[in-house]
Amino acid sequence: MTVSGLRREYPLELLLRVSGMSRSTYYHRVRSLRGRTVLSEADALISSIFHGSGREYGCRKVAAALEHRGVSMNFKTVNRRMRSMGLVCAYRRKRYRRSGGNEGYAPNLLDQKFSASAPLEKLVTDVTEMRVLGGRRLYLSSIMDLHNNMVLAHSVSSSNSWPMVRDMLESLERRWGVPEGMMIHSDQGVLYRCGEYLKFARSHRIVRSMSGRGCCYDNAVIESHFGNLKGHLGRLDAVPADKAAEMIEEAVRYFNEERILLKLGGLSPAEYLRQYMESKNKSPKTASFT
Repeated sequence: MTVSGLRREYPLELLLRVSGMSRSTYYHRVRSLRGRTVLSEADALISSIFHGSGREYGCRKVAAALEHRGVSMNFKTVNRRMRSMGLVCAYRRKRYRRSGGNEGYAPNLLDQKFSASAPLEKLVTDVTEMRVLGGRRLYLSSIMDLHNNMVLAHSVSSSNSWPMVRDMLESLERRWGVPEGMMIHSDQGVLYRCGEYLKFARSHRIVRSMSGRGCCYDNAVIESHFGNLKGHLGRLDAVPADKAAEMIEEAVRYFNEERILLKLGGLSPAEYLRQYMESKNKSPKTASFT
């Protein structure tokens, strides 16, 4: 029999002396046995809650269910106990659904081939957001030629909507023209799947290309341009919207006409275009590159 079992018949001091056990060792073992008993009861309750949920509850939900049953246990402790018992909840994969089927979507024809042999062959477009004074937002829509990384047209608006993209496209057509077969690559945003954009693309016989869902690398050139542009502008959250719009206009001009690119042999996009046109005995369509 154990010391605890004999305590009702004999004094504890006698039992400890006969067994050769110290008092501290005895009480340590008593506390350990009590802890294991409590823990085993908690484990049984954790297992019951877990299986009762259809193996759906994770450690946080199990801890909340224990709390409702009057058992206070940190979710980290619950997690350890569940792992020791091999209780792993079944995760459901999220399903992403596109509304309206495949209408408006286009294949990724660009396929990260970010170069073009001639102007107006491959263009990339996107929209970026900037915060200005008063927590207001400004949106910049730009379209860039992969031949020389020049922003051919852009528009700034306080709303991320089709009129902003329409203004950019109209500016592109007015300044540079839209040759048949020109590719425009974008993300899968609704602005590039709406009826108005599709109508513009069809009427001008534009080849549409789209990035993979959620893959920023498929449009890396203009994404990188927006990052550099924002770094050049600095924080705009203390600048009024009208002043910020002027700063954006000047920054676009600077990136087109003054900022050099090593991939262009140390020339700016505008200088590179001029040299290309001279080599082809042509002239740029417009003297303004902004």
